[in-house]
Amino acid sequence: MSKDHGSSLIVKLYEWAHRKFPKYADCRPIYVEQSIRDAGFNVKYREKVKLFGLPGKIVVGRSSL
Repeated sequence: MSKDHGSSLIVKLYEWAHRKFPKYADCRPIYVEQSIRDAGFNVKYREKVKLFGLPGKIVVGRSSL
């Protein structure tokens, strides 16, 4: 789940559910592309997706080594 699209109402509701019911809402939104870069990879491909109205992102990174 991507937080790159901003904090929409649906993301805020999901984050609330994650805090209150982590067993059922078991992942949390992250800054996907920045996380890939912070891990030392170069972003080669990105695609925005939605799953049940929640924002997601497919990101492919490649090592710079």
